[in-house]
Amino acid sequence: MRAFLLATGLGMIPMTLLYVVVGANLSVEPWLAVTGGMLAIAMIFVFPRLAERYNLFHLQDVIRTHEDPEC
Repeated sequence: MRAFLLATGLGMIPMTLLYVVVGANLSVEPWLAVTGGMLAIAMIFVFPRLAERYNLFHLQDVIRTHEDPEC
């Protein structure tokens, strides 16, 4: 358990530092940040529905293949 916690903590440090540095130095107009956030949230909810309805990227075929016990 200790090894896992140590490895996880050490593995998270580089990206955490990168996020902090980039976030501290990044300046974005408030309207752009709000628009980007709303677009990201919309895609989180809209894309899965579109993928299911229109079989985007043939994802349903892939899922069905993996669910079929005869494969």
